[in-house]
Amino acid sequence: MKRLPRRAIALAVTALAASGAYAQTQGEDNVLREASARREGISFHKPGLDLSLYGLLDLTFVSQSNANANGDRLSNFTTPWFSGSRWGIIGSRNLPDGAPSLIFKLEGEFVVATGKFDTDNTIFNRDAWVGFYGDNFGKLTFGRQNTLPRDFAGNWGDPYTSDGQVNYEERGWTNTNNFKQLIYYAASPTSTRWDRGVVYKKQFGQFMAGAGHQFQSPGTGNDPVAGENDRNSSNALGLAWNGGMVNVSGFYNQSDVSSTATTAPKLKHKSYALGGDVGIGPMVRVYGGWFHYTAEQPAAVGERKDNAWTLSGRFAPTAKYDFELGYAHFKADNAGVNASGFVLNPYANTNGVTRGVTGTKGTVYASAFYHFDRSTEVYVVADRMKTKDGWADPRSFGKPDQNEFGVGIRTRF
Repeated sequence: MKRLPRRAIALAVTALAASGAYAQTQGEDNVLREASARREGISFHKPGLDLSLYGLLDLTFVSQSNANANGDRLSNFTTPWFSGSRWGIIGSRNLPDGAPSLIFKLEGEFVVATGKFDTDNTIFNRDAWVGFYGDNFGKLTFGRQNTLPRDFAGNWGDPYTSDGQVNYEERGWTNTNNFKQLIYYAASPTSTRWDRGVVYKKQFGQFMAGAGHQFQSPGTGNDPVAGENDRNSSNALGLAWNGGMVNVSGFYNQSDVSSTATTAPKLKHKSYALGGDVGIGPMVRVYGGWFHYTAEQPAAVGERKDNAWTLSGRFAPTAKYDFELGYAHFKADNAGVNASGFVLNPYANTNGVTRGVTGTKGTVYASAFYHFDRSTEVYVVADRMKTKDGWADPRSFGKPDQNEFGVGIRTRF
């Protein structure tokens, strides 16, 4: 896209939302569903204001092969498998004159095993946004939040979204394992969350539509630079059909990715995806989808092209138990590598790439949950990653395979 249309997307997001800003009903209790991990939370209510403090703690003990360059095994409490442990505050304030409600969210992540921040010197690394919500208006948010594509592929990227739908919440994807890497095809210059993002979502019956723009975001600790408004910026569109038994969604995503140096070229990274899920009776849901990604690299290396797909299923015979099984496949053609020879994640800066490789990676995974109640569960998990041809993966330190086994507990308040 040229500069004018790209900037126009950001203006169109705001204009589209503003067109529905009048004659709102005060049905904004729905906004508190945004904190899906919160469950009941600790809530404060007074006329015109709803506020909730919530949290989630996930602790996983993992045994991992090829956990260093020597091929040694690591068995310890690690970064949690399924959910980033978090705490947060979410609120909604009614506004006068029929306006949509003001909404806001602050959410930070920590590691239960050590108590440290997940991201150093950043309290609210998961979410820090303010916006507006109304039943007729939709939801418009400004600040740090999920990339829009992340929300429009998370319902089928793995089998852990039980209803398989796209809604107003930020949702979808596990935390850290060998199949979660599909999420990077829905990423940005600031990884899987947008700094300085503007996101608008609107439900039309069974359809959910979304548009978003990320303003220039040079990365943590760096301020935007005048005259470089398109550097490290993103634009995205998403559309979903929530049929209940069958759900379908997809996105288009484009970013200009570069280093913070204004002399470095701005290289275009693009991806699009389509997928969905289907319920087979009351106990089984099957998920699957496909991603296509391209990235400009220095002329001497040429363009990178990836195709990735996934297929998974969830079996829940009772409310107490559920079981998941899945496979994720990655194929990269001329993928840039870092100085250690490891394939770069999609949407990573490719300015410094000097060579590309072609190869594949596949991961099979399984899990089982026992739910004590709505707030607390225990689980066992495992995955096996296998790489072929030129794909060298940083998680296995370039070794051609890696096995992981884990047990964990997750609880919410």
